[in-house]
Amino acid sequence: MQPAGRALQVIDRDAVQAYLEARDLATSHGDRESLGALCFNLSSLYFDMGDIEAALESAQQGLKLPDDATARFKARLLIQCARINGQRKDSEQAVVLLHDAIETSRADLDISSEAQATTLTSSTAPEIPSVRAREKV
Repeated sequence: MQPAGRALQVIDRDAVQAYLEARDLATSHGDRESLGALCFNLSSLYFDMGDIEAALESAQQGLKLPDDATARFKARLLIQCARINGQRKDSEQAVVLLHDAIETSRADLDISSEAQATTLTSSTAPEIPSVRAREKV
């Protein structure tokens, strides 16, 4: 491995450790909103590192939090779960999650997440009949 690759691994490992410590701190202080953000950020970092199972676990942990904890992050967590399911070749589940993300982002007036979920829906599974039927509605 090149020195730059090793350096990135160290940075990634340090970032994961920092997020885990921050997550523990948020949990101990009952800061559920920060906990929701940290679950999303950890999931994204794990996903970028190629640790799909840890990414899914972190995103699902965030989705299990009460609605008030994830109000600003729920659509993003759903999109993250959809990306992970797409990576796992489960396009149908990915599309279901993306449609949930679209509905959530519309309810929250989160145009950015709505656009991202809509774009990912089109590129994730245009060949799935249930997707084409939903898009016509």
